[in-house]
Amino acid sequence: MATPRLLVPFSSSRQISRTTLARTAAASRALLSPVSRPCPAPPQPRRPLLQARAMASSSSSSSDPARPAISTPPAGKYEFLAVVPDKPGSQPKRLEVRAKHFEGLQPFIDSGFYKAGGAALKDRPEGTDATKWDFYGSTMIMVAESVDECREILRKDIYSKSGVWDVDNAQIWPVKFAFRYP
Repeated sequence: MATPRLLVPFSSSRQISRTTLARTAAASRALLSPVSRPCPAPPQPRRPLLQARAMASSSSSSSDPARPAISTPPAGKYEFLAVVPDKPGSQPKRLEVRAKHFEGLQPFIDSGFYKAGGAALKDRPEGTDATKWDFYGSTMIMVAESVDECREILRKDIYSKSGVWDVDNAQIWPVKFAFRYP
């Protein structure tokens, strides 16, 4: 096996001593040789994020307005992440009732039930024309007391009533966010 050539930065204004060259070559060989010692432990989580989480109050105030503190749901309520698949062949109906779906969301957004949401796509969209997107379903963050409450609200949406969403196969999990940025 051929020994790899060592490339050493060279400056014409100073000479490299044989000792420095030998040390550099030894260090390079050590890096290129197979690892015979255990890998180091993974790095510990960054403290600033953990400290920011611990110091975050239940309000939205923060010393850095660009990074607001994490708000917490009211007592007895929790945040849930939901992924609701569309039923096969429902894209034409989805596009037909889309405007009514958005209208129906507004009261829930205003009340704080929905924190975020949008389409889940099967592939990266090309452009902003929804008629050309390949929909998987929808995803949203909801604030509720239970998974059952989330499912009940989903069933009342026009996407469910018109046969777009497959609420029976929706995946809904309680979540705790460590950070959120706009």
